Amino acid sequence: MTTCPSPSNDILTPLYGSKFQFGIQKLPNLSFSVQSFQLPSVTIDVDLQDTPLQTIPHRGANVNYEDLSITFIVDSKMDNYKVLYNWIMNWRDRCECCAPNNLYDVGEMTDFSDGYLNIFDPKDKSKRISTIKFIDMIPYSIGAIEFSTTNQEDTIVTATASFKFTYFMFDDEVKSYH
Repeated sequence: MTTCPSPSNDILTPLYGSKFQFGIQKLPNLSFSVQSFQLPSVTIDVDLQDTPLQTIPHRGANVNYEDLSITFIVDSKMDNYKVLYNWIMNWRDRCECCAPNNLYDVGEMTDFSDGYLNIFDPKDKSKRISTIKFIDMIPYSIGAIEFSTTNQEDTIVTATASFKFTYFMFDDEVKSYH
């Protein structure tokens, strides 16, 4: 039987001002400085049993996860954007309808990889306070990037990427990454 963790004394300490970093296990030298993300919702199927007096809910067998979407800073060489683009293109080229090619060099990134999201302490941004690991993820969408000659020098260029994954777990179940 799984036990639930007890809340810590820091339960009321908010995460505002925290730093978030996203990484892909198969690409350990590349990280994403995350501007925002929403931890995916989790639902379990509920089987309903009708009786003459009421409908009784029973625990279902399937756990369902919403997709992971992150908004990240695009680096100056666009490496983090290009690797996601290439990963999607390599995944597409593995289907029978498309001829495989090697135009999109991302090494082993033709299939699934685990990913992780590190959350850093808002007061000490070098101290990792939590890690969420996403198992067997694959990107299926990367958003548009707006390029403009009217942007100021300090304008940060961001993009949004969305991933499918099997499940996620929290840092007490995860080995440290990065």
